[in-house]
Amino acid sequence: MLTPFDDYLIHPSADPIAHPATGDPNHYDRYWFNGQDKGGEFFLAGAMGHYPVRGVVDANSECSTPSWTTLNAASTTPRTG
Repeated sequence: MLTPFDDYLIHPSADPIAHPATGDPNHYDRYWFNGQDKGGEFFLAGAMGHYPVRGVVDANSECSTPSWTTLNAASTTPRTG
């Protein structure tokens, strides 16, 4: 099944993105975003990793200023049964 993401150059094979290009359990797709204000006082970051052969999705986010930092991380696996 084709998805809107199949229009982007983010997959290492000619197959639709819904199908991993390899059966290797270490195959992954990662997405990363960060931003910072012009003065360098505020920083924001977010990331997500998808391991389709393992059925794992993990993600993290960070937000910081000179006086505090918050870091969150999560990892999920699909339920079976």
